Amino acid sequence: MTEVVKAIKRRKRRISTAAQPEVFAMTMSDLSEEQVAAIVQRMQAAARAAGVLTPTKPTPSTPTQPTPRQVVFAQIHEERRRQDGQWGGPDHDNEHSRRVWAGLIGEHVSRAVKLARSRSASAGDS
Repeated sequence: MTEVVKAIKRRKRRISTAAQPEVFAMTMSDLSEEQVAAIVQRMQAAARAAGVLTPTKPTPSTPTQPTPRQVVFAQIHEERRRQDGQWGGPDHDNEHSRRVWAGLIGEHVSRAVKLARSRSASAGDS
């Protein structure tokens, strides 16, 4: 329907509203999907008849390749599913208190610090 409105504004032509009294008698939220579809079809037909809206040609559907971003997100999603299966997922996570989570994070930070120190010591950066 927005294409019709844009085309009408662009060409500054008016389409008779006599064929669509339902639009002005009630709000769009009061209409069923079928009623909205019928009104849109009538508006499009009136726009085509007025020369405001040209029929669109169907475009052939071509299979699209996923973008690199979509590939990465799919890999992340798959890895999360794998880890949820391995470690229990969100239901398991919700069993831990904040204190337990703080302890787990502290443990991992401690390991990272030890690893960084051992690497800098072996590289002679002491």
